[in-house]
Amino acid sequence: MENVRKHSNVQLVTSEKQAKKLVAAPTFKLNTDSLAALEKIKSCITLNRPIYIGFVILELSKVLMYNFHYNHIKKRYMDKANLLFTDTDSLTYEIETDDIYKDMGENLDVYDTSDYPQDHALYSEKNKKRIG
Repeated sequence: MENVRKHSNVQLVTSEKQAKKLVAAPTFKLNTDSLAALEKIKSCITLNRPIYIGFVILELSKVLMYNFHYNHIKKRYMDKANLLFTDTDSLTYEIETDDIYKDMGENLDVYDTSDYPQDHALYSEKNKKRIG
């Protein structure tokens, strides 16, 4: 999530006169003793990014993903399902089963198969881009 309080302005100058002008500003901040990249602290911050809303959305996403993992995958496959890795909006599994498509067809209400080819047996637009 974007934190506008951490934004800064960095200016590259080509003359000592420009550098002295920037150093004289009350918003000047020195980064190191041996390198002078003149960074100006923002004197005015516009808080126009509702960070708390982004936080809540990410937390609700986790609830949906945990629910799917424990109440669907683990309940159905138990030790035959291994969660390999996750991303913000995806789970990747190794599942031992005779026919994964048959299993999915029995629980099509929890899958978005709208990206499957239209002639695929499990193709459906019912859950297309639907959250949860």
